Amino acid sequence: MAVVCSFDPGFDFAKATLRFRPPGRYWYFAQVMVKNGDRRWRGTLPGHMLVGRAVHLYVEVANREGVPVMTWNKQDSPYVTMIRASGGDGPVVSSAASVEIVEENPLDDERDEEAYRSRRFWVGIGIGDGIGWAFAEGPAASRARPAPSLDVQIAPEVGYHLSKRLAIAVSGRHQFIQQPARGSADAQSAHLGLLRFLVFSGTGRHRMFVGGTMGAGTGFRLVPSRDGGSGTVRSTVRGGPFVAGASVGYVGDLSRSRLGFTVETGGLVGFPDRAVVLDIRLGMAAYF
Repeated sequence: MAVVCSFDPGFDFAKATLRFRPPGRYWYFAQVMVKNGDRRWRGTLPGHMLVGRAVHLYVEVANREGVPVMTWNKQDSPYVTMIRASGGDGPVVSSAASVEIVEENPLDDERDEEAYRSRRFWVGIGIGDGIGWAFAEGPAASRARPAPSLDVQIAPEVGYHLSKRLAIAVSGRHQFIQQPARGSADAQSAHLGLLRFLVFSGTGRHRMFVGGTMGAGTGFRLVPSRDGGSGTVRSTVRGGPFVAGASVGYVGDLSRSRLGFTVETGGLVGFPDRAVVLDIRLGMAAYF
Protein backbone atom coordinates (compact mmCIF):
# COMPACT_ATOMS: atom_id res chain seq x y z
CA MET A 1 0.00 0.00 0.00
CA ALA A 2 1.30 3.48 -0.85
CA VAL A 3 0.40 7.08 -0.06
CA VAL A 4 0.90 9.67 -2.80
CA CYS A 5 0.77 13.44 -2.13
CA SER A 6 0.22 15.91 -4.96
CA PHE A 7 1.31 19.53 -4.36
CA ASP A 8 0.53 22.77 -6.18
CA PRO A 9 3.50 24.20 -8.15
CA GLY A 10 3.75 27.27 -5.92
CA PHE A 11 3.74 25.38 -2.61
CA ASP A 12 7.25 25.54 -1.08
CA PHE A 13 8.46 22.85 1.34
CA ALA A 14 11.54 20.69 1.96
CA LYS A 15 10.32 17.33 3.27
CA ALA A 16 7.17 15.25 3.50
CA THR A 17 6.94 12.48 6.12
CA LEU A 18 4.44 9.64 6.17
CA ARG A 19 3.58 8.57 9.71
CA PHE A 20 1.60 5.35 10.11
CA ARG A 21 0.43 3.03 12.87
CA PRO A 22 0.01 -0.64 11.87
CA PRO A 23 -2.68 -2.85 13.42
CA GLY A 24 -1.93 -3.77 17.02
CA ARG A 25 0.68 -1.03 17.56
CA TYR A 26 0.39 1.93 19.94
CA TRP A 27 2.98 4.17 18.30
CA TYR A 28 3.57 5.64 14.86
CA PHE A 29 6.36 4.75 12.45
CA ALA A 30 7.87 7.46 10.22
CA GLN A 31 8.95 7.21 6.60
CA VAL A 32 10.38 10.09 4.56
CA MET A 33 8.47 10.31 1.30
CA VAL A 34 10.35 10.39 -2.01
CA LYS A 35 9.69 12.53 -5.06
CA ASN A 36 7.69 10.71 -7.72
CA GLY A 37 7.18 13.22 -10.52
CA ASP A 38 7.13 17.02 -10.72
CA ARG A 39 4.57 17.57 -7.96
CA ARG A 40 4.05 14.11 -6.46
CA TRP A 41 5.68 12.56 -3.40
CA ARG A 42 5.25 8.91 -2.48
CA GLY A 43 5.54 6.82 0.68
CA THR A 44 5.13 3.04 0.85
CA LEU A 45 3.86 1.12 3.87
CA PRO A 46 5.94 -2.05 4.46
CA GLY A 47 3.94 -5.11 3.49
CA HIS A 48 4.98 -7.22 6.49
CA MET A 49 3.31 -4.68 8.81
CA LEU A 50 -0.03 -4.80 7.01
CA VAL A 51 -1.51 -7.73 8.90
CA GLY A 52 -4.95 -6.93 10.28
CA ARG A 53 -7.98 -4.91 9.30
CA ALA A 54 -6.91 -1.26 9.13
CA VAL A 55 -3.94 1.10 9.38
CA HIS A 56 -3.87 4.66 10.80
CA LEU A 57 -1.80 7.30 9.02
CA TYR A 58 -1.16 11.01 8.52
CA VAL A 59 1.29 13.13 6.51
CA GLU A 60 3.46 15.93 7.89
CA VAL A 61 5.09 18.53 5.62
CA ALA A 62 8.03 20.63 6.86
CA ASN A 63 10.16 23.50 5.56
CA ARG A 64 13.96 23.61 5.33
CA GLU A 65 14.24 24.41 9.04
CA GLY A 66 12.24 21.30 9.89
CA VAL A 67 9.22 23.28 11.05
CA PRO A 68 5.88 21.70 10.07
CA VAL A 69 3.99 23.92 7.64
CA MET A 70 1.06 21.61 6.89
CA THR A 71 -0.42 18.27 7.89
CA TRP A 72 -2.91 15.92 6.33
CA ASN A 73 -4.88 14.65 9.34
CA LYS A 74 -3.11 14.43 12.71
CA GLN A 75 -1.77 11.97 15.25
CA ASP A 76 -4.84 12.16 17.45
CA SER A 77 -7.23 12.06 14.47
CA PRO A 78 -5.51 10.00 11.75
CA TYR A 79 -6.86 8.83 8.46
CA VAL A 80 -8.03 5.20 8.74
CA THR A 81 -7.86 2.97 5.65
CA MET A 82 -8.86 -0.66 5.38
CA ILE A 83 -5.98 -2.94 4.38
CA ARG A 84 -6.23 -4.09 0.77
CA ALA A 85 -9.33 -2.00 0.22
CA SER A 86 -9.84 -0.43 -3.19
CA GLY A 87 -7.80 2.69 -3.74
CA GLY A 88 -9.44 6.11 -3.89
CA ASP A 89 -8.85 9.80 -3.37
CA GLY A 90 -8.28 10.91 0.19
CA PRO A 91 -9.62 14.20 1.57
CA VAL A 92 -8.04 17.43 0.37
CA VAL A 93 -5.49 18.78 2.83
CA SER A 94 -5.69 22.35 1.62
CA SER A 95 -5.71 24.21 -1.64
CA ALA A 96 -1.99 23.36 -1.88
CA ALA A 97 -2.10 19.54 -1.76
CA SER A 98 -4.20 16.41 -2.03
CA VAL A 99 -3.57 12.83 -0.95
CA GLU A 100 -4.29 9.53 -2.69
CA ILE A 101 -4.30 6.01 -1.20
CA VAL A 102 -2.91 3.54 -3.75
CA GLU A 103 -3.25 -0.25 -3.45
CA GLU A 104 -0.03 -2.04 -4.38
CA ASN A 105 0.24 -5.51 -5.89
CA PRO A 106 -0.36 -7.85 -2.91
CA LEU A 107 1.78 -10.58 -4.48
CA ASP A 108 5.15 -8.82 -4.76
CA ASP A 109 8.22 -10.33 -3.10
CA GLU A 110 8.04 -8.16 0.01
CA ARG A 111 4.47 -9.10 0.83
CA ASP A 112 4.34 -12.74 -0.14
CA GLU A 113 6.09 -14.31 2.85
CA GLU A 114 3.05 -16.39 3.79
CA ALA A 115 2.60 -17.72 0.27
CA TYR A 116 6.30 -18.61 0.04
CA ARG A 117 6.19 -20.56 3.29
CA SER A 118 3.11 -22.46 2.14
CA ARG A 119 4.87 -23.85 -0.95
CA ARG A 120 8.42 -24.63 0.16
CA PHE A 121 7.87 -28.30 -0.67
CA TRP A 122 6.20 -29.56 -3.83
CA VAL A 123 5.33 -32.78 -5.66
CA GLY A 124 4.68 -32.60 -9.38
CA ILE A 125 4.15 -34.57 -12.56
CA GLY A 126 4.81 -33.55 -16.16
CA ILE A 127 4.16 -35.03 -19.59
CA GLY A 128 5.80 -34.11 -22.88
CA ASP A 129 7.95 -35.00 -25.83
CA GLY A 130 11.13 -33.85 -27.53
CA ILE A 131 13.32 -33.75 -30.59
CA GLY A 132 17.05 -34.25 -30.78
CA TRP A 133 20.20 -35.02 -32.71
CA ALA A 134 22.01 -38.34 -32.51
CA PHE A 135 25.75 -38.42 -33.17
CA ALA A 136 25.83 -42.13 -33.95
CA GLU A 137 28.91 -44.06 -35.05
CA GLY A 138 29.38 -47.19 -37.16
CA PRO A 139 26.32 -48.70 -38.89
CA ALA A 140 24.03 -46.14 -37.23
CA ALA A 141 25.89 -43.17 -38.70
CA SER A 142 23.33 -42.83 -41.49
CA ARG A 143 20.72 -42.10 -38.82
CA ALA A 144 22.68 -39.20 -37.28
CA ARG A 145 20.18 -36.47 -38.07
CA PRO A 146 17.31 -34.64 -36.28
CA ALA A 147 15.01 -37.24 -34.78
CA PRO A 148 11.95 -37.23 -32.51
CA SER A 149 12.11 -38.58 -28.96
CA LEU A 150 8.85 -40.53 -29.11
CA ASP A 151 6.31 -41.70 -28.06
CA VAL A 152 5.73 -40.08 -24.69
CA GLN A 153 7.69 -39.15 -21.59
CA ILE A 154 6.54 -38.75 -18.01
CA ALA A 155 8.46 -36.63 -15.50
CA PRO A 156 7.62 -36.98 -11.78
CA GLU A 157 9.33 -34.51 -9.45
CA VAL A 158 9.84 -33.73 -5.76
CA GLY A 159 11.29 -30.33 -4.87
CA TYR A 160 12.21 -28.10 -1.94
CA HIS A 161 12.89 -24.35 -1.71
CA LEU A 162 16.22 -23.61 -0.02
CA SER A 163 15.32 -19.91 -0.11
CA LYS A 164 12.74 -17.69 -1.81
CA ARG A 165 14.53 -17.91 -5.15
CA LEU A 166 16.66 -21.05 -4.96
CA ALA A 167 15.30 -24.60 -5.02
CA ILE A 168 16.53 -28.15 -5.46
CA ALA A 169 14.53 -30.99 -7.01
CA VAL A 170 14.83 -34.71 -7.74
CA SER A 171 12.97 -35.75 -10.87
CA GLY A 172 12.68 -38.55 -13.38
CA ARG A 173 12.45 -38.75 -17.15
CA HIS A 174 10.62 -41.91 -18.13
CA GLN A 175 10.28 -42.39 -21.88
CA PHE A 176 8.01 -45.04 -23.40
CA ILE A 177 8.45 -46.09 -27.04
CA GLN A 178 5.92 -47.93 -29.18
CA GLN A 179 7.27 -51.13 -30.71
CA PRO A 180 5.58 -53.53 -33.15
CA ALA A 181 5.45 -56.38 -30.64
CA ARG A 182 6.36 -57.19 -27.08
CA GLY A 183 9.87 -58.61 -26.93
CA SER A 184 11.18 -56.45 -29.77
CA ALA A 185 14.98 -56.24 -29.90
CA ASP A 186 14.80 -52.43 -29.87
CA ALA A 187 14.30 -50.43 -26.69
CA GLN A 188 10.75 -49.94 -25.47
CA SER A 189 11.63 -47.44 -22.76
CA ALA A 190 14.41 -45.27 -21.35
CA HIS A 191 14.73 -43.93 -17.81
CA LEU A 192 16.77 -41.20 -16.14
CA GLY A 193 17.11 -39.98 -12.56
CA LEU A 194 17.85 -36.24 -12.45
CA LEU A 195 19.07 -33.74 -9.88
CA ARG A 196 17.97 -30.16 -10.63
CA PHE A 197 18.97 -26.77 -9.24
CA LEU A 198 16.38 -24.05 -9.93
CA VAL A 199 16.48 -20.25 -9.64
CA PHE A 200 13.08 -18.46 -9.57
CA SER A 201 12.30 -14.88 -10.55
CA GLY A 202 10.30 -14.21 -7.37
CA THR A 203 7.67 -15.54 -4.99
CA GLY A 204 4.45 -14.34 -6.62
CA ARG A 205 1.75 -16.45 -8.22
CA HIS A 206 3.41 -16.10 -11.63
CA ARG A 207 7.10 -17.00 -11.72
CA MET A 208 9.79 -17.76 -14.26
CA PHE A 209 12.68 -20.08 -13.51
CA VAL A 210 15.95 -21.33 -14.98
CA GLY A 211 17.75 -24.47 -13.92
CA GLY A 212 20.69 -26.78 -14.34
CA THR A 213 20.32 -30.58 -14.54
CA MET A 214 22.56 -33.62 -14.13
CA GLY A 215 21.73 -37.30 -13.91
CA ALA A 216 22.15 -40.87 -15.08
CA GLY A 217 20.16 -43.98 -15.95
CA THR A 218 19.51 -45.94 -19.10
CA GLY A 219 19.72 -42.66 -21.03
CA PHE A 220 17.22 -41.21 -23.49
CA ARG A 221 16.20 -42.54 -26.89
CA LEU A 222 15.84 -40.88 -30.28
CA VAL A 223 13.76 -42.48 -33.02
CA PRO A 224 15.31 -41.60 -36.37
CA SER A 225 13.42 -44.08 -38.57
CA ARG A 226 10.03 -45.78 -38.92
CA ASP A 227 8.87 -48.74 -40.93
CA GLY A 228 6.87 -48.25 -44.11
CA GLY A 229 4.96 -45.28 -42.79
CA SER A 230 2.98 -47.52 -40.46
CA GLY A 231 3.98 -45.50 -37.41
CA THR A 232 5.59 -48.39 -35.52
CA VAL A 233 9.11 -47.77 -34.32
CA ARG A 234 11.82 -50.06 -35.69
CA SER A 235 15.08 -48.60 -34.38
CA THR A 236 16.32 -46.16 -31.76
CA VAL A 237 19.56 -44.36 -30.91
CA ARG A 238 20.60 -43.84 -27.29
CA GLY A 239 22.04 -40.76 -25.62
CA GLY A 240 23.72 -41.32 -22.25
CA PRO A 241 23.70 -43.07 -19.89
CA PHE A 242 25.02 -39.88 -18.23
CA VAL A 243 23.35 -36.54 -18.99
CA ALA A 244 23.68 -32.85 -18.20
CA GLY A 245 21.64 -29.88 -19.33
CA ALA A 246 19.64 -26.74 -18.62
CA SER A 247 15.99 -25.63 -18.68
CA VAL A 248 13.75 -22.58 -18.53
CA GLY A 249 10.08 -22.45 -17.60
CA TYR A 250 7.03 -20.74 -16.12
CA VAL A 251 5.03 -21.57 -12.99
CA GLY A 252 1.50 -20.28 -12.40
CA ASP A 253 -0.34 -20.91 -9.15
CA LEU A 254 -4.08 -21.47 -9.21
CA SER A 255 -5.93 -18.89 -7.11
CA ARG A 256 -6.78 -19.85 -3.52
CA SER A 257 -5.33 -23.35 -3.82
CA ARG A 258 -2.13 -25.29 -3.30
CA LEU A 259 -1.96 -26.30 -6.96
CA GLY A 260 0.05 -24.85 -9.80
CA PHE A 261 0.81 -25.57 -13.44
CA THR A 262 4.12 -25.46 -15.28
CA VAL A 263 5.34 -24.99 -18.84
CA GLU A 264 8.97 -25.92 -19.39
CA THR A 265 11.51 -26.50 -22.12
CA GLY A 266 14.97 -27.91 -21.55
CA GLY A 267 17.88 -29.61 -23.23
CA LEU A 268 19.96 -32.64 -22.26
CA VAL A 269 23.33 -33.75 -23.60
CA GLY A 270 24.06 -37.48 -23.32
CA PHE A 271 27.51 -39.05 -22.98
CA PRO A 272 29.50 -41.20 -23.62
CA ASP A 273 26.85 -42.12 -26.24
CA ARG A 274 26.64 -38.66 -27.74
CA ALA A 275 23.21 -37.22 -28.43
CA VAL A 276 21.26 -34.04 -27.70
CA VAL A 277 17.54 -33.77 -26.97
CA LEU A 278 15.26 -30.75 -26.49
CA ASP A 279 12.14 -31.48 -24.42
CA ILE A 280 8.88 -29.56 -24.02
CA ARG A 281 6.61 -30.43 -21.05
CA LEU A 282 3.38 -29.40 -19.36
CA GLY A 283 2.88 -30.26 -15.72
CA MET A 284 1.01 -29.83 -12.45
CA ALA A 285 2.37 -29.40 -8.92
CA ALA A 286 0.93 -29.63 -5.42
CA TYR A 287 2.51 -27.53 -2.64
CA PHE A 288 2.93 -28.40 1.03
